[in-house]
Amino acid sequence: MSDDEQTAMIRETVAKFVDRELIPLEPQYLKSRLPGSDHPELTSEHRKRLRDVSKELGLWGLDAPEDLGGHDLPTRTMAAVHEELGRSCVPFVLPPDSPNLRMLQAVGTDAQKKKYMQPYIEGRMASAIAISSPAPAAIPRA
Repeated sequence: MSDDEQTAMIRETVAKFVDRELIPLEPQYLKSRLPGSDHPELTSEHRKRLRDVSKELGLWGLDAPEDLGGHDLPTRTMAAVHEELGRSCVPFVLPPDSPNLRMLQAVGTDAQKKKYMQPYIEGRMASAIAISSPAPAAIPRA
């Protein structure tokens, strides 16, 4: 299968996922964004369903390394995936969250990679990242 055919196939699968799973959640999500709203953005049941369906459809670990169970798709294909996901306002990223995965892959020690990458890619562990900036006093003044 050529890269173009693979990209088209994955784009179509993600488009169906967006149409069937995300777009129906938009009214609830939009209500949750109204000032004073007590509607939840997405329930834990919604998030679990989205993760389960995405895994069933083979949309898990799309750009994760193949040796860790991912698909290691090229940037062009991932751009098509993000274009389709961008058709919905519902904030859902296909697991695992690639920027954190790639950060761990780039700067993690071998021990950290061994301990965290596989469970992260398999969805048994969530990721988080913290970024800080220097205190205002440490910033040079012009």
